[in-house]
Amino acid sequence: MHIAVDLDGTLAEYHGFDPANPHHIGEPIPAMMDRVHTWLEEGHQVSIFTARVSEGGDESAFAAHQIRAWLKNYSLENLEVTATKQKKFTHFWDDRAIQVIRNEGCQVECATPCEQTPVVIEPEHKDTGSHYRYSYKGIKLDPARILTVYEQSHPMAGAIVKKALCAGNRGHKDLINDIDDIICAAVRWKEMIEEDKDE
Repeated sequence: MHIAVDLDGTLAEYHGFDPANPHHIGEPIPAMMDRVHTWLEEGHQVSIFTARVSEGGDESAFAAHQIRAWLKNYSLENLEVTATKQKKFTHFWDDRAIQVIRNEGCQVECATPCEQTPVVIEPEHKDTGSHYRYSYKGIKLDPARILTVYEQSHPMAGAIVKKALCAGNRGHKDLINDIDDIICAAVRWKEMIEEDKDE
C-alpha cells in the first residue's frame, strides 16, 4: 500500500490557523503516529499529503522544510511531502474527508474497523493498544519491552512480535489472517536482507 496522510488535524493537532505563527505545527496525535510507524514497519509507503505546500515557489519550499523538520522529531523525515493527489496512493487518511461508495456517489455511513477503513474521524484520542499490554509481577509487558529485553531493534521484528503476541485476539482479524500477516512480514524481512547485500 501507499498511504497518503494529512498533516493538520490528522497526524498533528490543529486548532485553527494562527496568523502570528503561520508555520506552527501542533503536537503529534499518538494514535495516528503509531499507525504510521506500524505501516512503515510492515513495508508500506507513506506520504504526507497537505495543502501547506500547495502554493508553489518559495512559500511551499519553506513550508516543506518546516514539515520535514517536524517529522524528523519522530523519525519520519524521509517521508514525501506533497499537495498533489497521485495515482500511486492507495489510501487517504484525512480529518476532512467523507468516504463515498465507489461509482455510486453515496456516503459510507457504516464504518468498519479503523484498520480496514482509510478515512476515519477520531474526535478524541482513544487507547487502541491496551490489548498489547499486560502486567506480570509488577512489570509492564508489551512488545516494546520484550524487544528491548532481547536487544532486538529491527522494525520487522517489532511488527512480527506485535502480531504474534496477540494473534487471533486483536478483534478485527482472526488467527489465520494474523498468521498470514506474520508470514508476509517475515518474507519481507528476508527480502530486505537480500536487498541490503546488493548495496
